[in-house]
Amino acid sequence: MSHKARERLNHREKVVERRDKMLNHDKSKDRATVEEVFDNTTRMVVFNMMNSGIIHELNGNFIVCP
Repeated sequence: MSHKARERLNHREKVVERRDKMLNHDKSKDRATVEEVFDNTTRMVVFNMMNSGIIHELNGNFIVCP
């Protein structure tokens, strides 16, 4: 096999591997909700806001600020 052909094959393999990684990553798990309310990212933002004192309490549709 020529050097140029081997380079093309290696390049194509890398392209296919990158594509497969993107296809296999299940993004729905990243956006899944906890008890049908918040996804994990939103839950962590609210948790951090509560810890920093921006939000004091969260009740249904109401956010109670200090």
